[in-house]
Amino acid sequence: MSEQQAIAQTRYYLSLAKQAFKQDFLFPVVSFDLGGKTAGYFKRVSSGRCEINYNRQLLNLHTRDFLQRTVPHEVAHLVAYQVY
Repeated sequence: MSEQQAIAQTRYYLSLAKQAFKQDFLFPVVSFDLGGKTAGYFKRVSSGRCEINYNRQLLNLHTRDFLQRTVPHEVAHLVAYQVY
């Protein structure tokens, strides 16, 4: 359930960016296999495609905080990359 929420929040924040910047953003590959103390990680994969990798354990332990802080933070990296 939490993974679905994180994906939904990722879509939501990208929709806000679309409105703000008046441009479409490619939806990233989203995975949940990041470990350790890092909550999220953005990277450009290939051909302009992007990936956001979330830490499933931290998402499950701190769902509300994760959805309010980590998800928009990682989406901001994606938006900055695609805009600038």
